[in-house]
Amino acid sequence: MCLAQNFSAETKYSVPLVSAKYSVSGATLKTAWKIPQTELNQNPDFFVPAWGLAIDFFNFFDDKTKSVPFPVVAGTVTPSGAISRLKKPSLSSSTVAIRNSFSDASMLFVPLPGASNCEKPLALSTSLKIKTDSPVKKINVTLYSNEKNDFLESALIQLKTGKKSHISFSTTAGQFVKSNTTSKWFSATRLFPETQFFATNYQASLITPWFKTLETVNLFYEQNFFSGPQATFSSENQLKLKHFLLNFAFFCISDKELFTASSTRQKTLGQIKINPAITAFPLKNLKTQFGALCLLEQKIQSDEQIRLEKKLSGQINFYTKNTFSKLIISAEGIDSAEKFSGSFCHNLYRLANPSETVSFTFAPKDNKLKLKFGQKISFNKKNCSGSFFAGTTSVIINDKIDSLRTEIKMSCQAKTKRLSVSASAGLFFNIL
Repeated sequence: MCLAQNFSAETKYSVPLVSAKYSVSGATLKTAWKIPQTELNQNPDFFVPAWGLAIDFFNFFDDKTKSVPFPVVAGTVTPSGAISRLKKPSLSSSTVAIRNSFSDASMLFVPLPGASNCEKPLALSTSLKIKTDSPVKKINVTLYSNEKNDFLESALIQLKTGKKSHISFSTTAGQFVKSNTTSKWFSATRLFPETQFFATNYQASLITPWFKTLETVNLFYEQNFFSGPQATFSSENQLKLKHFLLNFAFFCISDKELFTASSTRQKTLGQIKINPAITAFPLKNLKTQFGALCLLEQKIQSDEQIRLEKKLSGQINFYTKNTFSKLIISAEGIDSAEKFSGSFCHNLYRLANPSETVSFTFAPKDNKLKLKFGQKISFNKKNCSGSFFAGTTSVIINDKIDSLRTEIKMSCQAKTKRLSVSASAGLFFNIL
């Protein structure tokens, strides 16, 4: 291996997060701000800070009315939760599920903002949350609107079916904007100006100790409701028998010209996903978990050709009283040996909690190898916590170092009973 010639160094810095949160009875105020990656000899872009105020009005009344919370959130807030299903309906293709975790039917959720909400439009959200001891376990309703006239509504109802089982139904709907004003010369996708459309998400889930299922339907309506909607459907299922876990799911869409709520074309047409996992040596201070992911995806390529892609991943988790280790190996495009990747991380839960991560990605077709190494040290006390991270990334093409990047990141958090302050900053050295 020989080094590329004419190396030059470029240094950048960033402040990805500065935030403060102050809470009193029934109210919380949070602000956040950031500076993007900027060269040392240049002036940074100054963003308008994000801010959000959450007030639970019923918290100011007597104990009986507190049982029916009515929170209001205002500021540069953006929704999360079920909205992600309308923006990206397809299944995750990178996660090997090993632990017994499963997503119940979800609805709209509007959290207080972080640094990513800088320069976002002003918005207002209200919700009503009711919990009872009757067969109707929970009823939630959330409304959201911002100054760009975006409006979203969401509702969820949860019914008891046993001591440890329940059924949930949710719906989330809103008005969105999509457009396709640029297209490659070989693209068959039609061009159209910015236009509004209506989309809605429906979820139904059944949760029991041994079997869980979540069914999701997304409908995307053009301005003309009588033309019929475009649709996506997914079914996610989990079977648990003692130390054995099996996740299986599939996804499909009705139209290959479908645009999602993020104004991007849905290029994954269908998926079949099988993810078995088993726990070995389930002792108190020792546990090993093995998992595998088999994924078939039918996707639209950049030349508009439809291709069936195959992915196989394996993961091992190893736990002791003071350590955690994880090894992941993946292969994509198995028939054509398109890409291989792997990662290993190790955590020690003592002596400043050090953790190391090593990963690689290799594309045989381009003879391109990407290597990453990171070392993190952190501490966590009662009223303060912090971490220090140093890492390097190198890209090797045809046995030559094409790029080399080193980064150093630091973060800290301090809190009292009512006030919490967080900050993080980083230095980046690019060697070309």
